[in-house]
Amino acid sequence: MFKNPEGFLDGKRIIGMYHSVPFTGTIVSSRSRYGGGVQHYVILDNTIGVYGQGRKEIVINSTDEHDISIFSVMEDD
Repeated sequence: MFKNPEGFLDGKRIIGMYHSVPFTGTIVSSRSRYGGGVQHYVILDNTIGVYGQGRKEIVINSTDEHDISIFSVMEDD
């Protein structure tokens, strides 16, 4: 059985901030970043507005040196 590498959070529900806008969503895929860390593709529960544009999905990094996104994994019910 395939096991996700450490840091890959596919299928996990998350909550956080993206460009200072709160969001909740589900990570649908993860990949290793060149130079380290993991990048996550997130489908949002609700559209958020960032720089005047609506976003239904976002890409976030597990280690974001610019503090663009801060997130945590939500507990399973």
